[in-house]
Amino acid sequence: MEKKYGESMIYHNNGIIYILSYYVNNILEGVYEEYYENGQLKEKSNFLNGEYHGKFESYFENGNKNKIGYYDNDKKIGEWLFYNNNGYISKKYLLIFYIKKLNI
Repeated sequence: MEKKYGESMIYHNNGIIYILSYYVNNILEGVYEEYYENGQLKEKSNFLNGEYHGKFESYFENGNKNKIGYYDNDKKIGEWLFYNNNGYISKKYLLIFYIKKLNI
């Protein structure tokens, strides 16, 4: 199978772009965007070595925000905001991880 490099575009049956992504050596890398059939942005995120990394944004089909948060190597971190369909914050989470230092 041929390896993917560079920009990749997948389209809905109606000709509107569905997924815009970038690959390096068959691995997702950089900006990833997914769209609804009406052309409205559904998700915008970033990948590093095939894993979510950095800011994540998703939207309802009407264009209002759905979720906004951050990833660090495919793990959700920091503040995550969840919105209702009308664009108002419905939930807010703060994800905190502790790293234990081992005395070796």
